[in-house]
Amino acid sequence: MTDPLQADAVPCSTTITALAEYGLSDGNELVRRTYDDLEEDGFGAFEPTAAYFDRVAATFRALFVELTGTTPVPTVVDAALDDAQYATLQVVDTGSDLETEVLPEFYKQFAGYYCTYRGRLLVVD
Repeated sequence: MTDPLQADAVPCSTTITALAEYGLSDGNELVRRTYDDLEEDGFGAFEPTAAYFDRVAATFRALFVELTGTTPVPTVVDAALDDAQYATLQVVDTGSDLETEVLPEFYKQFAGYYCTYRGRLLVVD
């Protein structure tokens, strides 16, 4: 596995490969698993609140650790998650679907912040 701190020359995608250096080559898996875990824990009905996005981010963090084996969660991942929460809350509507709209947008926002904070070339796909 590539050292994430040495991977700055690698382009960074907002939908698929943002976390490839941690061994997570498909961000869609993280989105799907986040949805499944939220649904299983009784949070499948989207609420456009900061508290709800705290739950989304906590679920995402736990899955990041589970899927990548990286612990603790890197500071850059935490910072990107924090900013993605706020940014996503600004662009989704009350009636947005969690699985098909909210979580994909959350991941897109997260990946964008993550790539930017890493100083990597951002590829929007």
